Order: sequence, then structure tokens, then C-alpha cells
Amino acid sequence: MPASLCKDLRSAVNLSDFKQSCHAHAAADTHGCDHIFYTAPPSLKRTIFQRYIIKGKQAGDHVVIGHKLKRAQKYGFHGTLKPPMRLKAEFGQTEFLSALRQLAADQKPFTIPQMCVKLIGNFLAITPSAPCPLLDQLATNLVVGLDGLRQPPDELEIAKRAGVGLTKQQHLLLKKWGYPYVREEFRFHLTLSDALDQNRSTAILHAARTIFGTVTQSPVQVSDVAAVGESETGMFHLIERVPLGS
Repeated sequence: MPASLCKDLRSAVNLSDFKQSCHAHAAADTHGCDHIFYTAPPSLKRTIFQRYIIKGKQAGDHVVIGHKLKRAQKYGFHGTLKPPMRLKAEFGQTEFLSALRQLAADQKPFTIPQMCVKLIGNFLAITPSAPCPLLDQLATNLVVGLDGLRQPPDELEIAKRAGVGLTKQQHLLLKKWGYPYVREEFRFHLTLSDALDQNRSTAILHAARTIFGTVTQSPVQVSDVAAVGESETGMFHLIERVPLGS
């Protein structure tokens, strides 16, 4: 891979904070900064660094995708298990991490048998090939178990999230849990792109499936949970990794 392209990729997809095995990350805010839960298998990250070049034109035998990755640069390569939350005024990061450790201790490590590349709406993502009840249960446990620490969103934030064509059920989840895509609406995915041009999305999907064909067919071990927080610059960073079942 040309050094210049490798450099471009590192700047586009900031993975420097997520370098170990498959980690589940949680995000919460210590009075102003959001925290989240992610997971990113190292085999997939290696493939991104080695072969998945995000550019607006063709570059040798590398895949070319004409879009920007500003959101990827902010969040890093990840799959969210619990959406961003801010902490109530009476709680700090100490209480948040203590609750996370307790929840993680009650959840044993598990395996996602197989992954696949697909389009979700207009963006590209890696998802489980079949339902994974243990993964869904982990996400639900994090949403429910940490909810007592969550500062409810204000009316402006509720209105913003509600204005994107939610279903009736998603509206109910938004009001109860502060986010519409949790519990029965949760769909785990590892985002690979921002919104894609509709005219190119099918070709890009086929190319990405070729690139990730081998690694997505291998089982993915989910072995820990990591808290991720938003810094003053708006970028997310790792706070702590917490092993499952410890």
C-alpha cells in the first residue's frame, strides 16, 4: 500500500484507541461528555488498515469509496452497544465505572459465529450474519443497568431525534430510554462509511464484501466492555476496558 494512502486511512479512521481483542465499548458523560459502548474485532481493524482505502478516486487495486469519514474520525471504528448518555449531576465517573464493572462481571464472554457486510439504509456496515441473542442481551443489560445514572435528554434533544421518521415504537423507546434504537429495535453494526451515493452503493457493497470476505466468516469473540468518553475537542477516547465475567 502506498505510504500516502496508508497515512490518509489512519487520519480518516481513527482506531488508535481500540487495538486489542473484540471490545464492547460504553459511552456516558461525566457532566458534559458523552460515554458509549463499542466492539471492534482486531482482525477487521487489520483488514481496514491493510486494504480498505477510503478515497474519492481509484488507487491501484485498492477499493475506492467517494465519501468522507468525519463521523468515523470522531468515534473510531466501532459497534455501539449502548448509545451516548450523560450522567446525572449526583454521579461521577467513579460511580459510572463501578456500575459498568458490576454489569460486565455478570456477563460471560461469548462468540458471534459469523459476520457479513451489508447496506443499512445508505451506509455500509459489518453486522452479525444471524441474530445473536447473547449480543442483544448484553446491549439490553447495559441500557437498563446504567439507566439510573443517565441524565434524561432535554426537550430539544428529544425533538431532534424524533424528527427523523421514527416509528411509534421507536418514539416510545426514545421517551423511556433516551434513544430510539435500543431493546427490540437494537441492531448491532460496525460502521464502515458515512452516507453513500445511491448510484455507487451497490458497487461499493460488492467490493467491500470481497475485501472482508475472509475475516467476516471467522467467529468473533466478545470478551470485554470498554467505556468511551467524549473529550472537550468532541473526539471520543477510551476510558477503561472491563472484562466480561471477571
